[in-house]
Amino acid sequence: MYQQVGGLLQAAGMYTGDDFKQLAVRYPAMRNAYDEHQVRAMLIVPIWQRADGAAMLLLASPNPNGFIADSLATVQSLVPQITLALENLFAFEQIEELKAQVEQERTYLIDEINTDRPADGLIGTSPALQQVRQRIAQVASTDATVLITGETG
Repeated sequence: MYQQVGGLLQAAGMYTGDDFKQLAVRYPAMRNAYDEHQVRAMLIVPIWQRADGAAMLLLASPNPNGFIADSLATVQSLVPQITLALENLFAFEQIEELKAQVEQERTYLIDEINTDRPADGLIGTSPALQQVRQRIAQVASTDATVLITGETG
């Protein structure tokens, strides 16, 4: 669609009667509006044109004299508010996508932690390690001070 109407993004315009008919001859999208939807007048106001896309506001009327010169000025005065609203919408969507991504990564990391290591953090199943687990369980629920001795204690 952008290629079909890209030339219209250069400046705002009001196309009524024969002017819109000429526009319909040059642009297939406008021809469709003319033929299929009986559009006979249109206001076209560019919102923005960037590397990642473009936006424009199209107001259509079946009346060939459906707009007056003041209509174009009124719509153009709304462009800053429309631009701000669209930028806020896109920013909100991006924030929601990032939040979902962070939540997905968080869930993955929690699952990774829970599956790779036992809950007590001790790795191994030797009798000596089982004895250490038993002794930890004896004092875990108390406020007792514990002295750890040995090669690494």
